[in-house]
Order: sequence, then C-alpha cells, then structure tokens
Amino acid sequence: MKFDNLINLELTQKSGQTSQPPWIEMHGKYCDLIYLNEVPILIKAYQDDITSLNINYELPLDIGNLKDSVDQKKY
Repeated sequence: MKFDNLINLELTQKSGQTSQPPWIEMHGKYCDLIYLNEVPILIKAYQDDITSLNINYELPLDIGNLKDSVDQKKY
C-alpha cells in the first residue's frame, strides 16, 4: 500500500490507532492540553484536507486563572 498523503487526522483519532487516548474535538479541531514548565498550553490540530496538517497553540494570558479553570475540568 502506497501513501502519498499525510495522515487523516479524524480517522486516526476515531479509529483508536493512537498510542494515547484521542484528543478532544472542539469546533472541528482536535485539542489537547500539555504543560511545559508548569505552564498550560492548549494544542490544536486540524486539517483543511488530507494534504494539510495545521497545528496551533494558545498560551494563557493569566496563568493563575487559566490553570485553576483547567484543573477543574475533566478531560
């Protein structure tokens, strides 16, 4: 089987082929929260089509307030 394209992000997340639990889908993007030096960073991955893979991230404006609200949510 020959693959000329990037992965199909939606199919990969929903098929169980990842080594970790699937990321949360929000507004057409797959999101996961990571911590880097105790700073939460929201990672967003999405595709416009099978030949693209876009990754964005968000840093908190107020680390204290964001960390408190994220810790209260169960992902």
